[in-house]
Amino acid sequence: MVNSVASGQDECIVVWHLVSANNRMLARSANLFERFEDAQADALATSGSTAPREIVLTSHQRRGEYGWYSMLDGEVQMICARWYGTERDRRNAIELADLSLVTSHLAAGARAIDPEIHRGQHEHITI
Repeated sequence: MVNSVASGQDECIVVWHLVSANNRMLARSANLFERFEDAQADALATSGSTAPREIVLTSHQRRGEYGWYSMLDGEVQMICARWYGTERDRRNAIELADLSLVTSHLAAGARAIDPEIHRGQHEHITI
């Protein structure tokens, strides 16, 4: 899945996401792209690579959360989808992302995401 984050009417930032069959995000591209085609090419190269990836474990010292990212040929290529509350959850997430990447299929198209919608602006309805 490739998503674009609108940063203006005439420009956007594009990233790709590795998602599970139930649309849960497992990982995302470490790079930001100006064009959909570049993100798409990177997603294809990442999923099609047979070179061994180095998984680097990270942690947020103050919050006590765990993350990870993967490197290929000395460059960060993919990062975790979120911070994890336990080491076990992080290890499971790494394993699932690794297995899913091998069998992944690139979905056609992109979905625009407006960051303002996700910053506490919620629609309220009266019941």
